[in-house]
Amino acid sequence: MSCQFRLGQQVVCVNADKDGPGIWLGDPPVVGAVYTIRAMRPTSAKVEGEPLVWLYFEEIHRLAIWPYGELGYWHTRFRPLETRKRETDISVFREILDKARKGQLEPV
Repeated sequence: MSCQFRLGQQVVCVNADKDGPGIWLGDPPVVGAVYTIRAMRPTSAKVEGEPLVWLYFEEIHRLAIWPYGELGYWHTRFRPLETRKRETDISVFREILDKARKGQLEPV
């Protein structure tokens, strides 16, 4: 899964499992929570031949570890936030048309 994210994009956590023993260093992500990407950094690690990218968020932070600095969250743990468009409802237009046909529209 190649990283298709961009700075400022909102994403949703889909995997908050730890990668190994121990605890999260800093704020753990929460499945279903929405985060805003503030920075991105490629890593040397790969999954299925694709490089992993560390994401950094406005809402949560991990501890800085020398010599790496702040640790990020792997991009594979997140998906883009899907914004739903309102469904188009033409009932309001039908109401206007019905009033126009009956001569009930008020002048503007």
